[in-house]
Amino acid sequence: MNLLYFNLAIDEHYAPLSFNIKWLNAIAKNYENVYVITKYCDSTSLNKNIKVFSINSTKNSSKLIVITKFFFFLIKILITKNISRCFSHMNPLYVALAGVFLFLFRVRTLLWYTHPSLTLKLKIAYFFSDEIITSSIDSFPYKKAKVNPIGHFIDDHI
Repeated sequence: MNLLYFNLAIDEHYAPLSFNIKWLNAIAKNYENVYVITKYCDSTSLNKNIKVFSINSTKNSSKLIVITKFFFFLIKILITKNISRCFSHMNPLYVALAGVFLFLFRVRTLLWYTHPSLTLKLKIAYFFSDEIITSSIDSFPYKKAKVNPIGHFIDDHI
């Protein structure tokens, strides 16, 4: 089984997002390959079965170029890598953009999202997600069957 993983960044030097490396390495043990589409990557500590497709997006990047890269990576991965699942961490935009393709390729999609505001991209991501996990019942704007509050994760083995 292969996993498609969306996140904001993989950066071992940026404390708020450095946990992604441990997560990816742990998750990757359960999959043949993990394909990550991210805005930025600065890590050499990933397992060999993790392949990163970095858009290298910055505040000054052209939105057209960023979206073109995203769709190029997405379609390349979906056509050639036999993806069975997609996990998106705090990135409803990528789920909203990829939703039609994930649906057409029958990829089960899980969105982890914790924020109470309701945006258009979140509405679209909700529609295309098979399941949504969040930290608490109040940290997601919908209270529906596919929304599952699971609490916060704190790694006490740092």
